[in-house]
Amino acid sequence: MMWKLEMENFNKNIGLASKDMKKMYSILDTVINEGIVTYEDFTNDMIDELTTLMVEEGKSGNGQKDRATEIDIICKRLTEKYEAKHKEGKSGAGDTELSADNTEVSDNEELLESECTDEESNGDSTEIE
Repeated sequence: MMWKLEMENFNKNIGLASKDMKKMYSILDTVINEGIVTYEDFTNDMIDELTTLMVEEGKSGNGQKDRATEIDIICKRLTEKYEAKHKEGKSGAGDTELSADNTEVSDNEELLESECTDEESNGDSTEIE
């Protein structure tokens, strides 16, 4: 749902997008629609790339790049990442199935919830005026 909204907004303003941004959205649309990555994966990856770029610029000491250059760097990195994931998904090398959680929970001490509560809180139900 969020991805559809994202793409609608992107397509409305596609004329303002750089070549690198258009390429990233194109591959991203493919991998999201094929279920290889989720919109949440994309948002997390974007935050990671923003953080990485800020750290790299801070360490280099060369000063901050202009915003358009920064965006293109992020788009190129994410495009490479999603192209690789798409290639893995197509070759069958990647595991696109959801894994099941087969963990069993056991109560070794066999404690009941009522045994874990404070007795004072169970008996007094007087209202405070």
